[in-house]
Amino acid sequence: MKKLMIMTAILFGLSVPTMADNAKMASMAKQFDKRITMGYIFNDNTVVLRGHWPKKGPSFQADFVAKSWCQEFDSNIIFIQLRTIDNSRMIGGAMCS
Repeated sequence: MKKLMIMTAILFGLSVPTMADNAKMASMAKQFDKRITMGYIFNDNTVVLRGHWPKKGPSFQADFVAKSWCQEFDSNIIFIQLRTIDNSRMIGGAMCS
């Protein structure tokens, strides 16, 4: 039983996220941040998070929020964009390395 648990841990530790995982994470983003109403992949390399974002200011740094989302996606995702609910403007973004 112990060997089975160790092998399972190793296999899950070595699993590589895929584009399907990225799409699932983008669509689930609203569960993790209540400001987000929709998340989706655009152009295979950009995550767009649409929502009710506060105005930029000392208490809300949109670029920092976008950068913090980079760690949730694999290396296929290059950009994260925060957009208003009506998708009319981008209020923040980050380039993921």
